[in-house]
Amino acid sequence: MKSMYVTKMEPVEVEACGIRVVVPVRYEDDQESLQGCPGFDGETLDIILDLDGTVRGWDGVSRHIHLKVCDEGTYSLLDGIDDPIASVSDYVPHCLPQEYGDYLVMRVQESGDIERWAPTATAIERCFLGGGADV
Repeated sequence: MKSMYVTKMEPVEVEACGIRVVVPVRYEDDQESLQGCPGFDGETLDIILDLDGTVRGWDGVSRHIHLKVCDEGTYSLLDGIDDPIASVSDYVPHCLPQEYGDYLVMRVQESGDIERWAPTATAIERCFLGGGADV
């Protein structure tokens, strides 16, 4: 009789603290509107949304971000030391401020607070651990 060792995966509760959003900025108008925005390098927006509803390291400038991302973004759920717990590379997950899955849409106040975004644990779990962006 042949035998082998296998790894049995058990659910583990971890503390999630943020979501890293890495999206291409495809259009020139969008690139111009994001000049000076934290996390924008001229082609890509790379920011961390803390689960308290704020953008980490915000610069104190109120901005409206409205980017057509489609299925080109990468979104990573982060633990307390910014290590990824889970990632989705696809359309904008429904647990983020978005429209139709194609657009990342956020009104960020001077304080870094994202207007009308208060993620719940259930929504975060569904987006990152149980079905991906279209849940």
